[in-house]
Amino acid sequence: MAVLIPGAARIAPLVAAAFLAAVPTAAATPVTAYDGDEPGSAAALGWGTVVQTTESGQADAWLLRILDRNRKADIRLGEAHYPELPEAAQELKAADDSQLEMTSGSEDFGYVARVRTTTLPTAGGGARARSQAGEVAFGLPYVKNPKGGVALSPFGLMLQDVTASATARPGLPVALRASVKDGYLSADGKRLHTFAKGKPVPVNHGMRVPADRRKAPWLLVTLNEQITTDSRGVPTFDPTGRYRPDPAAASGYVNAVHVTVLGTEPVDLTVGHAAALGR
Repeated sequence: MAVLIPGAARIAPLVAAAFLAAVPTAAATPVTAYDGDEPGSAAALGWGTVVQTTESGQADAWLLRILDRNRKADIRLGEAHYPELPEAAQELKAADDSQLEMTSGSEDFGYVARVRTTTLPTAGGGARARSQAGEVAFGLPYVKNPKGGVALSPFGLMLQDVTASATARPGLPVALRASVKDGYLSADGKRLHTFAKGKPVPVNHGMRVPADRRKAPWLLVTLNEQITTDSRGVPTFDPTGRYRPDPAAASGYVNAVHVTVLGTEPVDLTVGHAAALGR
């Protein structure tokens, strides 16, 4: 299957400009971020932004993120962070009934509705994050079906009632949850996956397109992605360097949907993200 996907370096700023024009960011207190091989490095990039702070816990949440694997773009839409950052207040909430169109000129990437992201400290130390949206319609680019039904986007998703949460409390394992009430993932007008109403998605449920492993994939998908991390936001690894979940880990993150579009300019898309760090 030949699929033409525009590079994230071009589309990410367009999507971000469209979103931020509709959802103004709140003022925030500057915090010094890590760099290099410390938290905030490529290894910890999936968690979000880990900062140097005297707080006992940290939290990060966003509705939608577009990340160019070549690091040409990292755009987080509707991000909230505890402690507050210049680019991310502790909470972001759009008007209850508002629908935010993600367009720029002739480019159309879909829309989101009823967005709220929240990050807070927990009693006794720790932190929690929550991301939710009533509806998410996204495509690369978004191509509405004139006859109704499944969108004609080369790749797209239509999600209802997306929720992700992460809670870190002292002395307890991190609690990670994500759900999508209804919706689907699609490619060229055909459904790749349908979220069944009332049926939870298994943790770290993976898919590839095409499913035939004799053929090279152009799309990788993980649903209800739950990753445990250390206190720096780096995933827990086994001695061979492979990721291994740690049921006792005090920190971690969850994505309701994580999609990687492969090609010359691979693009990561996460929808419904929540992350928490404990001590």
